[in-house]
Amino acid sequence: MTPFRSLAAGLPAALLLIACGRQPQAANPSRFAATPPTIDGLSTDWGPDSLRYDADSKLQYAVLNDQRAVYVRLKVADPMTQGRLLVQGFTVWLDSTGQNQQQFGVRYKLHPEPVAKPELDANGQPVAAAPMSLKDRRARLAQALADVHDMELLNYKGSKEPTYTDTQSPLGVKLGLALDAQDNIVYELAVPLRLLYRKVPSLASGQRAKVGVTVLSNRMAMPSGTNSSGMSVVGADGMNSGYGGMGGRGGYGGRGMGGGRMPGGYMGPQPLTLKVNAQLSGQ
Repeated sequence: MTPFRSLAAGLPAALLLIACGRQPQAANPSRFAATPPTIDGLSTDWGPDSLRYDADSKLQYAVLNDQRAVYVRLKVADPMTQGRLLVQGFTVWLDSTGQNQQQFGVRYKLHPEPVAKPELDANGQPVAAAPMSLKDRRARLAQALADVHDMELLNYKGSKEPTYTDTQSPLGVKLGLALDAQDNIVYELAVPLRLLYRKVPSLASGQRAKVGVTVLSNRMAMPSGTNSSGMSVVGADGMNSGYGGMGGRGGYGGRGMGGGRMPGGYMGPQPLTLKVNAQLSGQ
């Protein structure tokens, strides 16, 4: 079992159930990038003050551009949000209207193995396993992100079918994911303006152009343990029967993160959403 597959098997249902409430809408100018940032999830060439924070999605974000491309950077510090994005993956949509339309999308997702049934004791109750150490958790997170080598381009040149390509694609789209020294998930994306605009705006001459950036967590199939109506079956300990608990195999360790009782069951997780409108900069 790969590190991510082991990690995903231990993710608690609580990580997947954070409803975002209202969908955030932010507006800010893009900052001109005199030197294009390296898209690797590791670089610090975006500037220390480039990130803004959205409290609803718990995402930090930045939008940069130059004459040829728009660059998006996301940072995820919240452990529950990290868990959701690891399991679900997400899509970044860009549009040339600034109205957050789904014009061109870049989607990544990971492919964990189906979650194995938990080991049961003589009474048919799940057997708690030793919690994962913080060191092991960090190593598995880092490896899971390092294992992302491909992505899907949506609506690429009008195609109705996803275009599968490498994260450092010769098509011009670049994607990087990594875990930084503070255990934040960092996502970086570069998209050529020619894929968004029929005629690339001449920003240097003062021509104005907007870009809308929408981040949406991917839909996920209902895990085993759901009934025919799509309602997930929640055990007596408040955990989804399709996922291991906090102390389960490969889990994050202890029940300190979102391990409270969730009576009655729950529907599938609401999509995590961030919407940003940016005015492209010419200098």
